[in-house]
Amino acid sequence: MVTKKTSILLWAPLGSGTHYWGPGISAFNLLQGVDKEKYEIHLAHGFPAQAKYPLFDSISFVRKLIFKDKVSMTLFILWSYFWMKKNAKKYDICYNLSPHHIGLLPGVWFKKFGGKKTFVKMTALNDGFNDNSRVSKLLGLPQQRLRMAKEVDGFIALSSEIVEELKEKNIGAKQIIRIPNGVDTRKFVPLKLESKVLVREKFGLKESDFVIVFTGGISQRKGPSLVLRAIEGMIGRFPQIQLLIIGPDRDKGKEKQVLEELLSSNTVLQNHTHIIDHTSTILAYYQAGDLFVLPSLNEGMSNSMLEAMSCGLPAIVTKVSGAADVVDHGRNGYLIDREVSQLAECILVYLENTELRTRHGIQARNKILAQFESNSVLKKHLELFRVDE
Repeated sequence: MVTKKTSILLWAPLGSGTHYWGPGISAFNLLQGVDKEKYEIHLAHGFPAQAKYPLFDSISFVRKLIFKDKVSMTLFILWSYFWMKKNAKKYDICYNLSPHHIGLLPGVWFKKFGGKKTFVKMTALNDGFNDNSRVSKLLGLPQQRLRMAKEVDGFIALSSEIVEELKEKNIGAKQIIRIPNGVDTRKFVPLKLESKVLVREKFGLKESDFVIVFTGGISQRKGPSLVLRAIEGMIGRFPQIQLLIIGPDRDKGKEKQVLEELLSSNTVLQNHTHIIDHTSTILAYYQAGDLFVLPSLNEGMSNSMLEAMSCGLPAIVTKVSGAADVVDHGRNGYLIDREVSQLAECILVYLENTELRTRHGIQARNKILAQFESNSVLKKHLELFRVDE
């Protein structure tokens, strides 16, 4: 007897794969672990550069989407209506990666036109229902989304903060499912000293260097320029500092220009900073590092933070959504305000105390193994996606 596979539609407006869009990367990595004898994974998106991957049984390009471009988003929503009307019956589950109209409306249409269950992943705090931009408030978009919320089966909340936010918006308790992001702890592993030295040599780094790693989209929201400012006055005393800033431009060059101006005005800083664009070898940079930093303005739950900590790096991160769920202050890293002085103070703690840094790195890895391992996170999703015959 042939068992019918459960058909999962991944609705990822900005695509899913190894390109830099956090929700798309997270879903792509998570779904790698599904049993393809039991599940089909189908992707629908609006990302013109979407690559083909064996994970997906089919890939559908709905329409080109330029996020935050009103005309583009409106047209994407319109095309989504007709796409769902034609295709919704083919799938059992809609796993939706956007709480905005580009995600919620298609999720509602999925059920209307014959799909069984639809779940929306809440990817950031103050996103979707708490979109406070002038245009959104003028058009009443957050209120519209709250009305649409009643039509979907559930909201996957990455962090305890997002859970509380949904409760404040009177989303029903049965609709809120707390599932964090996960990380492949078999892939993202620490290296022993001998192997770490060899990895560093490939990047022109020395065994004696103190390597700080920042990874993510280069944007003012992520704040890599704050890390530059934090180490600027420390290099004279600690010439072993090396900063790796890894990621592509994500705000039309605004933050990148700030970085360039800081470096051009300080030749010493230039010699201790390495800016790397998109890379397919991010693991090696974590394994070459000593410390992870992420002074974000907001997050849902940072994939980079999870990956770095899985590789045994203590983390210094701002007090944003997901951070307190992962970083135990003073035990496996530090939670800070978004201030250069606090960031510098915490970096200094690890510079001056190798034993503490090592201990915090071990505890960072242990925390990930205990609570954020990808297989256990996937299991929670698949339990949620179960289709009753």
